[in-house]
Amino acid sequence: MPILKGLVSALLLTLNTLFWGVPLIMLTLLKIIAPGQRLKQVVLRGLNGVALNWIGVNLWWMRHWLKPELHASVPDNLSPQQWWLVISNHRSWTDIFMLLMALHRRIPMPRFFLKRQLIWIPIVGLAFWALEFPFMRRFSREQIAKNPRLVTIDRTATQRMCRQAQHSPIAIFNFVEGTRFTIDKRNAQQSPYRHLLRPKAGVLPKYLACLEAN
Repeated sequence: MPILKGLVSALLLTLNTLFWGVPLIMLTLLKIIAPGQRLKQVVLRGLNGVALNWIGVNLWWMRHWLKPELHASVPDNLSPQQWWLVISNHRSWTDIFMLLMALHRRIPMPRFFLKRQLIWIPIVGLAFWALEFPFMRRFSREQIAKNPRLVTIDRTATQRMCRQAQHSPIAIFNFVEGTRFTIDKRNAQQSPYRHLLRPKAGVLPKYLACLEAN
């Protein structure tokens, strides 16, 4: 049964992605050639709609097919017309889906800080790029020591996203631990927490970059 559920889930995810990939590609091309920032913002709102519908369909079949047990206490004052910062611990790859189940359409279209390698995922990577998600390079200390200007690349990507927030509300989702939790990682960090890793020091500059952009 788990194998069947996995195969059907992969099929549903693929079909949903291919279906919404058509308007995504069309709007992305329109966004590239659109003259003027105002028209680009209109197209970006259309892209947000496509992404929200893609997420909504995925959540629908997950609820009815996978039937995850989720207990969430959601504040009553959430609104998609306001700006939100969502901070979460990072237990597994399912964290994003659980957050979306609790918050989908209750707050604006989410934005994540992404590894640059994710841009190569078919259709989904294009959506991340078209929706102007910030891609992080994660340079090593040795690379930054050799070329200090590298540290400004991630800051610039973050500022670009935050400038877009001046035009319409967004929700920034951030996993401040920077990686998924494991007991080995917790012990290696000598984390004082039982179920959490230490927050990454690089998180604060992201928020400072947003403040500078606004």
